[in-house]
Amino acid sequence: MNFIDRAIANRHTMSADDFLQAMADIYKEPQVWNVLDRYPQYIQDVILIIDYDTFLQMEGPYDFLSGQARRQEETVAALERAGLNREAALIRRANGLYLEEDCEETYEEELDAIADSLALYNKNSGTYEEFWAQVISYIEQNKD
Repeated sequence: MNFIDRAIANRHTMSADDFLQAMADIYKEPQVWNVLDRYPQYIQDVILIIDYDTFLQMEGPYDFLSGQARRQEETVAALERAGLNREAALIRRANGLYLEEDCEETYEEELDAIADSLALYNKNSGTYEEFWAQVISYIEQNKD
């Protein structure tokens, strides 16, 4: 039994925040990535979102925004399913910058503006907390 199985078994007694915290055990049991597709979509999404946040904190936004991060497409889809459409749109916009021929001169400036708008880096009060509140809401809607 892995951490996901334990969380599912206890989901009725866990708050959505507790369930979210339990999903962070992906780093203690990384072999679960190999079987993640066997679990409900919302669990896959939550783990992808946790991994996204961890990647941004450890590596910074630029590798992720430039499309060089692992599982980027799946993460964007997970963000959208969780209702984090603004965050997903920012990532899509950053990816689109590579395709714009006339953007070469302003590329770094635009990428910096996008990075500063991500929930983790946004200077607007509450943005990061709102991001995680939405993930918790997504769990609440799906865990039972």
